[in-house]
Amino acid sequence: MHNTGRYYNGYSEVRLDTLPELITKKDALSVQIIKESNDVLEKIIDTYVDNNLSLDIPILVSRSGKKTIQEEDKK
Repeated sequence: MHNTGRYYNGYSEVRLDTLPELITKKDALSVQIIKESNDVLEKIIDTYVDNNLSLDIPILVSRSGKKTIQEEDKK
């Protein structure tokens, strides 16, 4: 309702915002700020983990016919 034209055709500095409306606006702004901050922090953490903490996991694709020590002991 801020400057809705009810007074001075909307060209005045009269503030008609109600308390619930102000709280709603502040809540919406807070949600936006928290979301954007979380997104930035998540991107920083992901980048750090990708560059400094993650390792490629070796995967055994094939194995020669050799037996391991445990397999040989079972005979």
